[in-house]
Amino acid sequence: MGKQSSKAIYEKMVSELGFLEADLEYHQAVMNENQADFEEAISQLAKKRGVDLSRKKPKSKKGPPPQRSTKKNKKKKPRKKTKDLYKKIATIAHPDKLLNCSEEEREKKKKLFVEASKALEEDMILTLHKLAKDAGIDPGDLEEEDFEMFKIQIEQLRKKISQLESTWIWNWANTEDEEKKEFIINRFIETTLAARKKEEEDEEEVTGS
Repeated sequence: MGKQSSKAIYEKMVSELGFLEADLEYHQAVMNENQADFEEAISQLAKKRGVDLSRKKPKSKKGPPPQRSTKKNKKKKPRKKTKDLYKKIATIAHPDKLLNCSEEEREKKKKLFVEASKALEEDMILTLHKLAKDAGIDPGDLEEEDFEMFKIQIEQLRKKISQLESTWIWNWANTEDEEKKEFIINRFIETTLAARKKEEEDEEEVTGS
């Protein structure tokens, strides 16, 4: 891959990252704004149908308590390249470096530092590249490994957006037809009741009652 084509692909990926991050934020905002109305619609229709969706207290199970896993969830350590780029950003955005900055610049760099710290923790190298680029920092030379990591991060964002679009609340919020809205709520209730029944049957098998 030549330098010119690498730079073009890199610029395209950074732009795509910005779009996907904004799109994910939009999806999350829609979910949050409609959460209360969605739950109220469920409550109203359940009441109308005479259905109780409140979760019952599970029966106590016989036998020894389940064994808890002793394995700890280990977070993936950021790669050296990710840490090096983070340090470049921290050089200008760390709170200790902002004493002589104006209020506006201080707030801007505080936000940059918070976003960079989150990207470091999650080893999101493309996000750090985007933050560095926006701050006028040279992120350094690109390697094939970087592009592979960029692809992974972009795919993760797409997956998160796709998961939100598959939820009950997203489909309900993006349906204007009132009959379709009611159909979605009815399907949600039926699915919830079926899952509840399955849980109760499994409990009965375990307790032998």
